[in-house]
Amino acid sequence: MGKGWVYILINPSLQKNLLKIGKTEVSPQERAKQLSSTGVPTEFHVAYDVQVEDCHTAEKLIHDELEQYRYKRDREFFNIPLKQAIPIVENIASKAGKVETKIEEKKEEKLISKVSMLYEENGNIEQVNIFQKFLNVLKGHEGETFTRSEILNLIIEKYPGTNTRSLIPSDYCYNITNKGIPFQNHIFEQIEVGRYKYLGINYKYSGYIYWSKQSEPVGEWKDGVLVKAPTINR
Repeated sequence: MGKGWVYILINPSLQKNLLKIGKTEVSPQERAKQLSSTGVPTEFHVAYDVQVEDCHTAEKLIHDELEQYRYKRDREFFNIPLKQAIPIVENIASKAGKVETKIEEKKEEKLISKVSMLYEENGNIEQVNIFQKFLNVLKGHEGETFTRSEILNLIIEKYPGTNTRSLIPSDYCYNITNKGIPFQNHIFEQIEVGRYKYLGINYKYSGYIYWSKQSEPVGEWKDGVLVKAPTINR
């Protein structure tokens, strides 16, 4: 057994609802500082933490429970709203010998509001909404191929008033990296210019990654693992 904490961290540079959920035997604040020095544009913030008698067991149980939300199979990131994640972590922590919680239940709404402000201040809300719209309208269509126009029509039908200029499927491809877009949200494979196959999140993709204006590969996937990150994204 190892006494420590399980925590939920957020980072405004990442898409909203992409949470870092893990364990630490140092303070969660110290762990957030450690992760903030790994090259990310903005700092990690402790959104929630709870001290437990056995942080190793607690983390494993939490990760097992949240497996369907895991962003990548070899990473401790989960695509789940904070308000949904907190009760799950709290419940499992109680079973693993909770010592104390840093956030009282009555303060939860205030916390969610503060986290939302962090994302808004960093201009990430619209990008998050766009990605979620793609997921919502294409749910259940894995393996199907669409033109960009067909995808736009589906989104406009479900979300009238959406700015179509911001709907760029190639920003979310496994095999394409675009200028100024973080290579972190992957749901499509570009078949040809303007035509995409919807694969969904956590697809076990294998293949090369190309910069949209260059024919030579700049990265590579193998069985869902990014073995070579894109070297060109400008």
